[in-house]
Amino acid sequence: MTRSAMHRGRLLAIAAGVLLVVVGCPGKRISPSSVWYVDPIPESGDEQAGRRPPQGKLGGPYGNGTSVERPRKETAEAPVKLTPKVDDGVLARYLDALTFDMARDNGELAVVRCPQGSVPGCHALLYIQPEIGMLSRSINDVPKNGMVVARIINYSLTETDSTYGIPPMTRAYWYVYPTSSGKRSKVFVRTPGLETTLQFLGDERTYESCRHTSITFAAIARFRKCEQQGLETRGKAGYGGRSIPVVRRVSFESTPPSPALANDGSVALTDTELWVKCAQGCCIAGP
Repeated sequence: MTRSAMHRGRLLAIAAGVLLVVVGCPGKRISPSSVWYVDPIPESGDEQAGRRPPQGKLGGPYGNGTSVERPRKETAEAPVKLTPKVDDGVLARYLDALTFDMARDNGELAVVRCPQGSVPGCHALLYIQPEIGMLSRSINDVPKNGMVVARIINYSLTETDSTYGIPPMTRAYWYVYPTSSGKRSKVFVRTPGLETTLQFLGDERTYESCRHTSITFAAIARFRKCEQQGLETRGKAGYGGRSIPVVRRVSFESTPPSPALANDGSVALTDTELWVKCAQGCCIAGP
């Protein structure tokens, strides 16, 4: 069997496994309202200066992440404002010190279309996972140098997604920061060896609150909008042993897909659909 065939088989197994098995700690009941949640599984950022992560160790629940026992504290501020000119050693040390959540229920796996013109049926597998300390960061608590609030991993061997263009077998990061005109949001990748280690993907967005009621079990990240995620902050969603992690066949196109492409059940999403549970309920990438 070729390496490519083996990888496709692994990705199919990932998708099938998500539909059949719940991974992580057993659900815990926290109140008479029957809300269940999953304890976070802290994971090292696992970045090293001058080196890309090995393909077999991209992190997250499907990429052999490294669990750690770090204290739960607010998401750390970046040591400097993150720009394409940032030193790779500085960037790698910051990302390595972050703690992401490897509990599968607390993130989301999305089956994402490849860019227009790709081979029919092409898709990438993206997984988003929160930085655990976001539960202690409110929408107004964005430090002057900004902070990384979540990580997005493209597990695909050769496929790129059509939203950001995250390269295959690559980690991307959701970064928020203050500006003179308000809080802003961008996604970037780190590519050691290039003249500019940090490359921003897609457009700059705002960073806003959904104004949902805060129920603080664990930081959770999704590819969603405010109105799509309200139940998870109103205590009506199931977690852990009472739920199945979400797998959605999605289209990250800026416009709805054509009828010829929509027959697989895809829904059209945009790069504004980034959601993380923060101190006051949830924070999103806005228009």
